[in-house]
Amino acid sequence: MPYVAPEVLKGQQFTQAADIYSLGVIMSEISTGKKAFDGVPFNTTLFLKICNKNERPELGEGTPECYVQLAKRCMDSDPNERPTTTIISSRIVYWLDEIEQKNDNEIKKQFLEADNIVPKVETSIHPSYMYTRKLINTKRIDETLINS
Repeated sequence: MPYVAPEVLKGQQFTQAADIYSLGVIMSEISTGKKAFDGVPFNTTLFLKICNKNERPELGEGTPECYVQLAKRCMDSDPNERPTTTIISSRIVYWLDEIEQKNDNEIKKQFLEADNIVPKVETSIHPSYMYTRKLINTKRIDETLINS
């Protein structure tokens, strides 16, 4: 559920932009070391927060700012504002080049510091989590959105 783009929850078709949204959610999980919306029940309340209030998964403390900005752009509520795969891959290649340099630089420093924080994070699993394949009734969600 947390990986599904808001527009898809509202009944629109899956697009490459919806996949980019899912990537942003995965980036948040990498950043925090936790599942998206850790400890929050996957229910209509969460659907409404994602669709109406632009609720997004957290990004971890100490996450490099360049990573935070890219993840947030990937999870933008407007699919047209999400970056393309070309932009994403060029950013990641740039970060890797910076990290692999022998000289210290700000990006390398930020990523190395973040690596020290993530293993210390505690996780909790909410009993209503469901990470198996499940049909999401977008018509019912759409009706809930209209009535809210």
